[in-house]
Amino acid sequence: MTDPAALRLLAAEGERLGAAVYAMPAQPLHGDAHAGNVLVTPSGPMWNDFEDAWCGPVEWDYACASDGFDSAAVAVCRELRGVFGVAWHQLLAHHFPDRASSASSMLSSWLAEHAK
Repeated sequence: MTDPAALRLLAAEGERLGAAVYAMPAQPLHGDAHAGNVLVTPSGPMWNDFEDAWCGPVEWDYACASDGFDSAAVAVCRELRGVFGVAWHQLLAHHFPDRASSASSMLSSWLAEHAK
């Protein structure tokens, strides 16, 4: 079982970063715009995997797709994506116990970087 204090810290960071992202200008986004979600088709590249599509700051997609773009907004989005990733793996571990070890390692790494 995951440490409740760790989950509270993760939730607090999600709330802090979410508030910062919410304050940014929004537009429709893919939500998970990395090369692994582009299919090469006879008609050219095509996006797939729209489960994370939403309206938010364009920096959200930059945070996923580009390591070279360095702005404060992308930094906030990267941090929040990290929170989402850790939380997502915790949820997966809850439903798929064979993923508990990986989820625990991910949370431990995140805590090592963010615990104060």
